[in-house]
Amino acid sequence: MRLFANLLSIIFAAISARAIVTRTELADNTAKGLRLISLEEGADPVWKTEEEALDLRRAHIHFFDVTEVYDPDVPITASQSSFAAVTYAAPSHQTEVKEIIANLSLSNMQSYLGNLTAFNNRYYKSQTGVDATNWIVSTVNSIITQYPNSGATVKAFTHTWIQSSIIARIPGTTTGPVTILGAHMDSINLSNPTSGRAPGADDDGSGSVNLIEAFRALLAAGFKPTTPVEFHWYSGEEAGLLGSQAIAKSYKSASTQVKAMLQLDMTA
Repeated sequence: MRLFANLLSIIFAAISARAIVTRTELADNTAKGLRLISLEEGADPVWKTEEEALDLRRAHIHFFDVTEVYDPDVPITASQSSFAAVTYAAPSHQTEVKEIIANLSLSNMQSYLGNLTAFNNRYYKSQTGVDATNWIVSTVNSIITQYPNSGATVKAFTHTWIQSSIIARIPGTTTGPVTILGAHMDSINLSNPTSGRAPGADDDGSGSVNLIEAFRALLAAGFKPTTPVEFHWYSGEEAGLLGSQAIAKSYKSASTQVKAMLQLDMTA
């Protein structure tokens, strides 16, 4: 449940106590279309072309693309990038949870997945990726409309690329740290990212539709969390976890406290 904290740690590990990449270098290389890639926590990030970054993906080498979140003017020490372990009370709402689980609809998720996979791809730089984002926002908003007393909201979280991430929020009865359930909604064809067919049914259409249906079931049950619960659909995961990093950095800057985070990826 410390995934969001770990994500923040990895993001800001790219920013060491010394400036590895200057602001001028960052601006110049970004203007050339280069990407700043973090291959390992604690190691210096390296510059790659977009094709070289795709080659890493083709070789099944995992990385963070930190181009959008790297800030040479905000150094961070190792102690700042570590997070203390958190303990949680034992589960105490099994009865309520079982009732909500019983209301989950497999046919709903199959229908949602059919719509998502109908897009040619959901790549973060493609128009069909944008269309997929708009479809999720519209679908979640239609669910909210059915339960106006929930107070739930949904909004796009815009980026410097064309596909937005999405944040749906169920307000808490009190203020406090937010609990996040996330998935990435983008997909990729590594041979032809922008226009190649990439239905992404499992990776990660499955997690995306799980989130939609869990959101619907909670609203239908009249769920009123003590502290806010958010549902995130991330853009640009396949290109180096771009969307989730941008949101994590935004939350860090706003001092948004995160209680727990559960990521749903390839759940089919």
